[in-house]
Amino acid sequence: MSTKPVRVKMEDMEEIRENKSKQSSLTFTFLVTMFSINLSGFVMGYLFGVFKQPSQYIHKFFYRSIHEHYNKVTTEAELTGMWGFVFFSNSIFRMIGSQISAALLNFLGRKDVIIVAALLNFMANFIISCCVSLDSVEMFYLGTVVFSIAFGLTNVACPIYLSEISTVKNRGRVSITFILTLTTGVLFSSIVGFDSILGSQTSWNYLFEIPMLINFIQVLLISRCPESPKYLLIKKKKCAEAKKALQTFRRNPNVDQELDQLVQEKNIEESGNKLTRKELIQNKTLRPRLLISIVTMLSLTAELTGMWGFVFFSNCIFRIIGSQISATLLNFLGRKDVIIVAALLNFMGNFIISCCVSLDSVEMFYFGTVVFSIAFGLTNVACPIYLSEISTVKNRGRVSITFILTLTTGVLFSSIVGFDSILGSQTSWNYLFEIPMLINFIQVLVMSRCPESPKYLLIKKKNYAEAKKALQKFRRNPNVDQELHQLVQEKNIEESGNKLTRKELIKNKSLRQRLIISIVSILSLTLSGNNVINIYSTSIFMNAGFPREIAQSVTIAAFALRVISTVIAVVLVDKAGRKPLFISALIGMFISTVIIGSCLEMESQIGRMAASLSVLTFVIAVAVGPGSIPMVLISELFTSNAKAKAASITAIFSNTLQGTLIFIFPIINRRFGASVFYMYACMHIACAIFAWKYIPETKGKSILEISSYFEKRSTKTKKHGYVHVSKF
Repeated sequence: MSTKPVRVKMEDMEEIRENKSKQSSLTFTFLVTMFSINLSGFVMGYLFGVFKQPSQYIHKFFYRSIHEHYNKVTTEAELTGMWGFVFFSNSIFRMIGSQISAALLNFLGRKDVIIVAALLNFMANFIISCCVSLDSVEMFYLGTVVFSIAFGLTNVACPIYLSEISTVKNRGRVSITFILTLTTGVLFSSIVGFDSILGSQTSWNYLFEIPMLINFIQVLLISRCPESPKYLLIKKKKCAEAKKALQTFRRNPNVDQELDQLVQEKNIEESGNKLTRKELIQNKTLRPRLLISIVTMLSLTAELTGMWGFVFFSNCIFRIIGSQISATLLNFLGRKDVIIVAALLNFMGNFIISCCVSLDSVEMFYFGTVVFSIAFGLTNVACPIYLSEISTVKNRGRVSITFILTLTTGVLFSSIVGFDSILGSQTSWNYLFEIPMLINFIQVLVMSRCPESPKYLLIKKKNYAEAKKALQKFRRNPNVDQELHQLVQEKNIEESGNKLTRKELIKNKSLRQRLIISIVSILSLTLSGNNVINIYSTSIFMNAGFPREIAQSVTIAAFALRVISTVIAVVLVDKAGRKPLFISALIGMFISTVIIGSCLEMESQIGRMAASLSVLTFVIAVAVGPGSIPMVLISELFTSNAKAKAASITAIFSNTLQGTLIFIFPIINRRFGASVFYMYACMHIACAIFAWKYIPETKGKSILEISSYFEKRSTKTKKHGYVHVSKF
């Protein structure tokens, strides 16, 4: 069946362009609606931050009110508990509000739910502002409960309403305006909460009168705004009203195309089953988003004593996120640009943290750690891959370990400048985060002048000329044909196979063996007890008879020893080989942890000195083995198409386990005491046996040779299971 070409007149084309431009523009009605909705975000942010500044005066109000009404003297611990309960109950009622919103949004509509939330906020702030004059703690609690429910309603309804009234073109930036006004509200509350403005003992309750005025203006404005066209059409089935609302928002009578899309969405929803909470949990697409929401809600219940542990735990989570993002970005942007992006994120993260003291904002500190944790995840995957791809087969091992060397040097440097006498004092600790900003700035300038990875240019970008040019720059030699030929071979092998996914990485026997080796090697560091030794080191040296100041200095010296040991690893890795160094280091760690565990239970001075020496031998062993070799192995075991994905999967195991240990280690430590070192010793010997049996020696072998070896090995295991590795 043939089709005739459709001719479009120039006048029609101009009309189509005009309609599109009108649809994509932000009309007056749209801007007024967006402004009135975002007032809810401002009030949310304001109320979220308003308790921070006058908290000490609210404590005094609690004390005075309870004493006058109940003739009871409240202790400081009880006041702290009551204050913690305010925040805990707030998170519970925010959750209740968000659950109510699911039903109300379909019953009342998007606009009316936002009006209800604004009225609840008005009522809550009125109750809290009156609690001082009525001298009632109960009114304060009631007010926080009411605005927490309103908070839950607002946090669900406003983003939905904003996304439904915006066009496809501007939906992203319109939705983010809600977050912008929320953070602006937090900032505004921090400013007006100063003692010199409204945060004093006699005026803190007036802080809650400001959102009352905003809510009043908001209700007046939003009551004049149209309802969501999507809600009117899909939920209320009112096509005429939906079209009218859409025409009002777009300031354009021709909205048939956009309305047709809504009708299609309506038909799809009606053809499917009704979505229940059970389906939300079972659906593979929706479940990950639900888990993220649950983790976020759990974070709100964290008490002050658990905040520091939560910082480290959340860092592990966002490092995982960063490492997963890197797998995509490395192939899309390239190795060099991902490292530059990570450096810029690090700069931003450290800038935010360095400013948090002057702005007196815990939220900024949290946000800064989130940003540099994502940057950490990107860096930890991108840098080793870039280093391994620009190095030769001969020097690949020691070049890869230089990344670990600079990492340990950074730890040592931070320990030195972190002394109270330098930058670690109460008044200057935030300046510690300005040092990496300078380093990141220099890094971006230098890195932008460096060539991209030749392997990436050839295999991923298929740019032979650029790859050759980059390789000639790195080798300072025009004759790179042999090395380039190997890259072409690797490119041909990758192109001959199917596109590699994470699922294929796990299903393929050859790749799975390499992935298991990578995970076990990286876990040999995570489960080594390295962090525990760092925690115990100062107390071990003090038990040996050293004064506290000297014990701290010896701990710093142990970090310096680790840097020196990493330098030794750089020298030995391409001479002794990866496998001998790794196994020898694990055996050394096993002996050291057994001695430390035994000597900590002894009362004699000799035992304490032996424990101190064992800490130093443990530090050397970690630096030479698990602290260095896994990074080399991960960069060598996989071809270019699998390397980023394998590194990101390995990062999931490492960071998840590390985050879990942060929470469970205090429990294990209380239960087992010094015996915990025997548990780590068992881990060391188990990893050593695994390395001896399954990890091949990769020194001096190209990536193709290593891949070919594992392909042959996987065919043997189909009949015989895992074969013992003696020689490559």
